[in-house]
Amino acid sequence: MRGADHNTHITKSKKIRTIPLNRTALEIIVRRSKSSGIIFTLQGKPIKQDTFVHIFKRFVRAVDINQKLSFHSLRHTFASWLVQRGVSIFQISKLLGHADIKTTEIYAHLRQDDLKKSVELLDF
Repeated sequence: MRGADHNTHITKSKKIRTIPLNRTALEIIVRRSKSSGIIFTLQGKPIKQDTFVHIFKRFVRAVDINQKLSFHSLRHTFASWLVQRGVSIFQISKLLGHADIKTTEIYAHLRQDDLKKSVELLDF
């Protein structure tokens, strides 16, 4: 971890974005970084971003699950879980760093029951 900017990320559009983490994630990071300051390691060595992608794909193949599953799929899982817990599409869009909310709206179908609940609010 490098100072106060340890959770800052430069996006593919070259923008700096701060990524909020929940308490559980922060606790894991603090615990893992106490010994060496390195959070993600493999056999005691730092893991590069590309390595995550390759290791993830190797595990997907090893357990013989959907071969279309990729490391990027975890991003979709993150968004889907947030939608299913009632987080607004607007907030999810910000968390994912989407420039256009239309990109995030692909997750909206996961909460169709919210439409019924919304109109029920008008019942007196």
